[in-house]
Amino acid sequence: MAKKENEEIKKATDIIDQMSMNPEEWEMYMSRKKAIINYNSGIYQAKEDGKKEGLKQGIEQGIEQGIRKEKLKVAKELLKTGMAVEKIVEITELSKEEVEKIATD
Repeated sequence: MAKKENEEIKKATDIIDQMSMNPEEWEMYMSRKKAIINYNSGIYQAKEDGKKEGLKQGIEQGIEQGIRKEKLKVAKELLKTGMAVEKIVEITELSKEEVEKIATD
């Protein structure tokens, strides 16, 4: 209750201060207020842009990881059929070392 009263008193004091400003003080006050709004807007926009970029990168990484996982799975299945490592490398686009490692696991 006291906090709400203090906020209301501060608002009233601010209004009285504004009303008692001369035109130059009023212009400076409004310029400062606009600068604060612009600054906060810029910060908000930067955060939103960062979130969008992070989400985009996360999706791209997730897709790449999924594709890689599937290639490894296919390579493993092809090795079980006895297919040559070179042919598996060609099909999956994995490196020869990666396919050989799967074969030894």
